[in-house]
Amino acid sequence: MVAGPAVLVVGGGLTAASAVRSLRRVLPAERILVWEASASLGGRFCTDELALPSGASAVADTGAQYVTSTDAADGPLYAELRDAGVLMPLAGRIRGSRAADGGGENFVAPRGLSSIVSHMFGACGVAPTCSRRAVGLRRGARGGWDVHAETGEATRADGVILTPPVPHTLALIDSGEARKWLDATPARAALDSIEYSKRYALALAWPADTRPLFSASADYVSRYVDPDEDDAIVYVAIDSARRADHVGPVSLTVHSSVPYGLRMMGGGADDAAVQADLLGRLNKLLPWLPPPAASTLRRWPISQVRFPLPDSLLPSGPCLPLVP
Repeated sequence: MVAGPAVLVVGGGLTAASAVRSLRRVLPAERILVWEASASLGGRFCTDELALPSGASAVADTGAQYVTSTDAADGPLYAELRDAGVLMPLAGRIRGSRAADGGGENFVAPRGLSSIVSHMFGACGVAPTCSRRAVGLRRGARGGWDVHAETGEATRADGVILTPPVPHTLALIDSGEARKWLDATPARAALDSIEYSKRYALALAWPADTRPLFSASADYVSRYVDPDEDDAIVYVAIDSARRADHVGPVSLTVHSSVPYGLRMMGGGADDAAVQADLLGRLNKLLPWLPPPAASTLRRWPISQVRFPLPDSLLPSGPCLPLVP
């Protein structure tokens, strides 16, 4: 066991980056450690890279698609990100809308939304460790917390901040003594009742010389698909145009509906079959679309929250105290 930082942050997404940003007001960077389970940062701000046969690569956001400013208090962060070239206003047309978007300005990231998370960690001087999944959380013999990784590493921290989705957070809490504390509170049943949606994201890419076809065939950068048009696809984005990439390969992202995700994942559908089905549906929506040169399917078994924590159990402070 190696004596660790003052605080260990579990997770490498936007919530974790925001937590580190707040911690840096009271702690030096060397007293903060971040463990991320996957091989890259971003969480739901996920950006995939697709390799084309030519050797070129295309970038596609397969998680969140754009950021809508809804809170004036976040103004300084938006300004920082814009000044650094990480964030820029979404200039293209969005066909259709979602009530959840609100009325604020929409922003995109030229290098993909995961770059927002990477920038925030970098600005804090904290370098997260990727491919390190926390699987054990136990009270230390002399105080603090002993945290164990799936790969065998372990560290001791004075405090631990858990930022993964609730099911993953509960699994970590249940690995040690914190479970008894949580089981004795009303929060346990409420947290167990939280449900998440399931959906797929399909990313496709074409060589740069197809750009004129896309420009001539679509007068939007993103569109929401009405259920009458297709009951499995809810969103299509010409990702490269949405990010104002006018030079590299063309990329396009498709998001499935929640009922489709629930049905296909719940039924154990093979990813290759799902990808073929979504591509067939997309070709009916966009009959002018040429065969893609590269593609990837990302499944989101834990996507947006469908049934959140009841208002009566929401914390009045900045966070819910999951560990005593």
